[in-house]
This record gives sequence, structure tokens and C-alpha cells, in this order.
Amino acid sequence: MDKVQILTTCRACGGKAYLPTNEVMTSADGHTYIRRVPCTACAGSGRETRWIDLRDFVRMLNAIAMEDGNPRANSDFGLALFDSKQKENIK
Repeated sequence: MDKVQILTTCRACGGKAYLPTNEVMTSADGHTYIRRVPCTACAGSGRETRWIDLRDFVRMLNAIAMEDGNPRANSDFGLALFDSKQKENIK
């Protein structure tokens, strides 16, 4: 089965990238704040990579196109996801 790699929201931090600690810090001007550290699962990016089946990827693209109101989104293998203007922008 062919697989493609996609980026998704990190499940560990919910896409927030930095998580609060229980440590309260004081800045140079006297303001207090909660220290935050990068998520260890995504290294502070808020994203994680995932491998999915190519057919599932096409279904995802079709679902996005349907949300955007593209009437051709259900065409074979999702190849008609873009109208002619969008194709020109890709070139």
C-alpha cells in the first residue's frame, strides 16, 4: 500500500507547541508569569508527522474541497480539486 506523510496537530500539546510548567517566574520589571517549555513530542512546533494510506489522503483532499464548495471534488482520485485559476497559480 502506498503511504504519504502528512503534518497534523500534535496530540500531546493540542497544537499549542509550548506547555506551562508549575514554575512561576518573575521578569526583570517585576511581572510574574508561568514558565513554558517546548512540547517534547513535537519539539515546540505544534505539529507531528503521520503516515496515511494514499486513498485516505485523497479522501481528505476531497473533503476539504467539498467544504470549500468545489462541485468537482468527488471526481476520480481527487484530480479535479483545483479549478483552472488555481492550476495556473501552481505553475
